[in-house]
Amino acid sequence: EDVEQILAVMRRNESGCYRCQDYLAKKTLADEIDEGWRQKMCEWMYGVVDHCNFRRDIVAVATAYIDMCLSIDSEIIHSRRSYQLAALTTLYLSMKIYDTTFVKLEGLLKLGRGLFKKNDVLEMEQRILSKLNWRVHPPTSMCFFRHYVRLIPTTVSPSIIFMVTEVSRFIIEISVCLYKFIECPPSIIASAAVFIAIDAIDESSLPRWQRHQINIRLEKAAEISKRTNLYRQTISKLRVSFDKNVDIKSLMSTIDPNCRVNCSVSMERRSNGRDGSPKDVSQGISL
Repeated sequence: EDVEQILAVMRRNESGCYRCQDYLAKKTLADEIDEGWRQKMCEWMYGVVDHCNFRRDIVAVATAYIDMCLSIDSEIIHSRRSYQLAALTTLYLSMKIYDTTFVKLEGLLKLGRGLFKKNDVLEMEQRILSKLNWRVHPPTSMCFFRHYVRLIPTTVSPSIIFMVTEVSRFIIEISVCLYKFIECPPSIIASAAVFIAIDAIDESSLPRWQRHQINIRLEKAAEISKRTNLYRQTISKLRVSFDKNVDIKSLMSTIDPNCRVNCSVSMERRSNGRDGSPKDVSQGISL
């Protein structure tokens, strides 16, 4: 199936049944549930998947489940404790759907410091699935990014694609943790991440004509011409958040040595979402 056709279907889904709203603005949630608590739970989930060697991209799925539920009905979560239970539950649910590793709920409960019992998770899982109407395949930014990478011309070297992948992945993970991106379409976040990643590579490694090729293909695939203002705003906000959390020169220096050693194998492992980001977002993200 053509990549552009797949992306078109994914865009319809992101603007339809999988669309998230600014539920905190409704003021129907308890005051103790705010952007900071949501971010803390995201960072906790990244810590769990790294500890257990699960796919990192399932955190975006788990977070999407919570955001979608609260966009539909804020009463499903009424306190920080219930939010924490929802985080543990959606992480467990996304693991079962998206990771091939066998997960024992009992083990996950231990990582939750024993705050919840098995029945707590199973009951919350049923409530969440009911609210979602069993729609459990949200098109996340990483989903879009994987297809965008396929559009990069074959004239671009594997090492450069690897660098773009690593920087884009970190930027996308920042967006997952920060509530201010909740209403931004994942397709826009992914394309903006690629733009920033490409811009971070020096011109001697990625010539201007290749940048132009990549940007033209991405703009067409992501239909940027129809959403130019949103695209520019997202790039600006992501760049600010990116700069607050990492020094670009240090980041590129940590990635570059990996590009010279078995790059193709490294890219394959990362396509499965199992390797950590160059900077560990589970250690905390600056707003």
